[in-house]
Amino acid sequence: MGFLPYICAGALLGAVYVFPHAAAEAARQGLEVWAGSVVPGLGVGMVLAMYLCGRMQEKRILQIAASVLCGSPGGARLMAAKEKRGREALRDAALAGVMSPMFFLGAVAGWMGDKKGAALVWVCHVLGAFLTAAFIPVNRNKVRKTDERLSFFQCVQQSVNALLTVGFLLMVGAVAAEMMQCAFPFIPEKWAACLHCMMEVTGGVQALIEREGEHILAFVCGATSFGGISILMQNLLFWKESGIQAWQLMLVQILHGGISFVLCFFMENLLFIG
Repeated sequence: MGFLPYICAGALLGAVYVFPHAAAEAARQGLEVWAGSVVPGLGVGMVLAMYLCGRMQEKRILQIAASVLCGSPGGARLMAAKEKRGREALRDAALAGVMSPMFFLGAVAGWMGDKKGAALVWVCHVLGAFLTAAFIPVNRNKVRKTDERLSFFQCVQQSVNALLTVGFLLMVGAVAAEMMQCAFPFIPEKWAACLHCMMEVTGGVQALIEREGEHILAFVCGATSFGGISILMQNLLFWKESGIQAWQLMLVQILHGGISFVLCFFMENLLFIG
């Protein structure tokens, strides 16, 4: 298992050398998505949400509200600062494993051309996180409170770092998805979009929406709730000190994705079809 990341990295590097033009075009398209949709939709809102939410952490309900408003990875940073461990930290990771509402109401709504549909996806996405957390039993322990309020400039710095990380992972995910299609051209486009989502969710979700198809809202909700490897890597940076392993966070993301997909599937039929 320890060699798997190196094997994947080596395979991707080899594919980039074999298909250099396709890799460069995929990287360019990934960065276009980041610069054209992610940064305008999240940039200012992420800074302001992180600054305001840092002053909302005295009570449990306000902690959760703050993490939901910030989205990944800002929400993980806020929740992980409470120094919980074990199952209690894992439950907090489930609650903090949501994407910013600005992403849904900005980028996703723009790609879909459907603000109501994007809002429904976000609601099911958040409800799925709460239901996922409910599946994790915990024993409440007294937690030492921390008061680490960030200045506005620190919020800007952390938001810029988060956006740059998202941009790089989006580019890598786009290249990996394109290299997979170049190496295995017989893979259907919809399956290729799903694989893209597994690696990097932002570009993958756009690819899913472009392919259209039935129950697109449910698929988008499931994909964003799973988050892909890119979201896992971002959030894991904050949860490692709480003793959470990568495989545990992956299982939480899979459960979140499954619950949100089912929830959005029934809500989509109830509100738009039934």
